[in-house]
Amino acid sequence: MSRAQYEKWDKLNYEDEEEKVEENSKVDERDGEIAKIEKLNVDTENRVVKEDEDASESLISKSKVEEFRRIKKGRRKRGGGGVTGGGESTGGPAASEVAGVSSEDAAKAEGALPPSQLPRTSKGPPQQEQFAAVSPTSFTPADKYLARAEAVKRRADFLKEAREARNQGRELAKSKEFAGAMRVFTGGLQSLDDYEALLEPVTPDNPEGAPQEDAAPKKSKSHAVCCGQDAAEIKAQKLLLNPGHLKTTKENLGVTLRRDFNLNIGRCHLELGRPAEAAECFKYVLLVDGGNVNAWVARAECFRRMELYSLAELHLVKAVEIDDVDRNAKAVKKMNDQDLILKKTQDILGDVDGGENDPAMLEVNSRKSIKEILNKCVEMYKQGTVIFREQFFNTAREKYEKAAACATAAEMISNKSTKTFLPDSINEIRVASHLQVAACNLLRKREFRVAEEHCTKALKAGGFNIMALLRRSEARIELGKFNAAINDLLKVEKRLKDGGGGVGGGDVDLAWEALQKRLVRARYIKDQLGQLDSQEATN
Repeated sequence: MSRAQYEKWDKLNYEDEEEKVEENSKVDERDGEIAKIEKLNVDTENRVVKEDEDASESLISKSKVEEFRRIKKGRRKRGGGGVTGGGESTGGPAASEVAGVSSEDAAKAEGALPPSQLPRTSKGPPQQEQFAAVSPTSFTPADKYLARAEAVKRRADFLKEAREARNQGRELAKSKEFAGAMRVFTGGLQSLDDYEALLEPVTPDNPEGAPQEDAAPKKSKSHAVCCGQDAAEIKAQKLLLNPGHLKTTKENLGVTLRRDFNLNIGRCHLELGRPAEAAECFKYVLLVDGGNVNAWVARAECFRRMELYSLAELHLVKAVEIDDVDRNAKAVKKMNDQDLILKKTQDILGDVDGGENDPAMLEVNSRKSIKEILNKCVEMYKQGTVIFREQFFNTAREKYEKAAACATAAEMISNKSTKTFLPDSINEIRVASHLQVAACNLLRKREFRVAEEHCTKALKAGGFNIMALLRRSEARIELGKFNAAINDLLKVEKRLKDGGGGVGGGDVDLAWEALQKRLVRARYIKDQLGQLDSQEATN
């Protein structure tokens, strides 16, 4: 190596090292920001729990005060002891202590049902309709404060349960116990649902969803003026705190926790070999938080495992745009590129991937257990559904065809064995797969004959099916088979008129609307073509 070559090599090596140092500094900076955000979220969770616990204690105290006032007022009306003739209190012990009765006994004396005897659900506070069912006017302010205190306390407990479930699930996931982690995360989501159901309604006068105090006296305008603020100014500030499109701190906390749960559940699905379910979980995360790099990278990994390399590439490009130093994104991108090259090589060499009647396909399937084939059938159908929702109809069609082929192969193997019984759900998946293949071809506006064939297969496999007849009629209209299309539509019309809707058709009203549109279109095109034929004959 000459001196000039050595200097060039040494300079290149130095630049590489400098680039690595710069990248490491960016990574450290990003990790620091992530740690700050996580600490802020934890502090917010602790603050919200503390606020709810303090609010519950405050409401209980106010309930006791209101109970004392109510008993004192009742004694005053009856002219009992402890009150002078002029109506002024003589002081001394509380009225309830003088009377020697508890708050519940005092509530019974006034005709109100104590809070401890109110009908309650298994979780959550007594509902308003349950209050009304007992007596809409029998509840004192003390009872209302007590019920509200219980609701706030339950809300704090549900939030703590959700946090504990999230942390416990993360520990299980670190230990590679993904099935157990999923169960814990699912339970945490239930606690989160209960927490959000107990959130107070948000109004301009209550911008943070704090517990309402109906019985508490409101501050007058003179009080606000003495504090240096006008009442109108206070109201304007409250409106600015929470415009109609903004969420409160408690609502945002619920959204953040739900995002974390879905992200962790998606990771468990991915580790358990269910990329289709994982992709749906990550999709929810991205709808809530479009800048979540982890969700973009994880969803790209789902598509890579489903051999949808173009979709994986799009997600990885987005992840790198958000964070250009994310090492997970680079690692997944490298694997995606390698798999894409392998896939293209297989396509060039002619990889065998036959249809449902291909002998090669049946020979491969016969070597597998029927359980493996059924699992493959379900997985192919789920992957096709995910891809169909992304509107990649050609790729979705291939997945649905594989699902139908697996179902057919499983049926052929079960027919040879008298000890093997197929569940009814497999035949339903086969029918649905044929219908989805037809839908993909119709949406792509091509291969209408293939769509017609798959609708016919769905009818043979599952019997009468409104959706199969509707889609086959649409394909036959495009093929010019108007009489056959009208016959299919008339069969649907007869079934709907006889009250037999819903057979593969979903909502009856929607099926009826689709039927009428297709019937009018088929008859109109047929009449127009008939008029053209008659004109040509006369000419």
